Amino acid sequence: MTKKCSRCKLSKESMDFGKRKNGKLSSWCKACLRHYQQTSGRDNHRLSSRKYSLQKLYGLTLKTWDELFESQGRCCVICKSKEPRGGRWTVDHDHWLGHVRGILCVHCNAMLGLAEDDENLLKAALWYLERQRISY
Repeated sequence: MTKKCSRCKLSKESMDFGKRKNGKLSSWCKACLRHYQQTSGRDNHRLSSRKYSLQKLYGLTLKTWDELFESQGRCCVICKSKEPRGGRWTVDHDHWLGHVRGILCVHCNAMLGLAEDDENLLKAALWYLERQRISY
């Protein structure tokens, strides 16, 4: 059985097409899909996904994200790292009020998240670290 790829317009064997979740064959052959994923398609998908997530989750556009990041010196607000520790930058936001507080590296954002934004817990951790320094 053959099928025509809607991207390259070539007729190919059905085994040259992937299967969708519903059991039907994909409209693009495996070769076209692989090429698309390895080139511009991957970057376009990442960019559109990022735009959607920023807007949906935080009400930000790429421009407002860039402006916020520029206003904080293009670094993590907490650790001041210019390179994102943990591999990427994250949008920090107040979970109660929903407003954006700044752009953080993954490590600093995780620190706040694990402390559940509890100032007293973070102060107690600071006190603990200072006490340990003195005891040595």
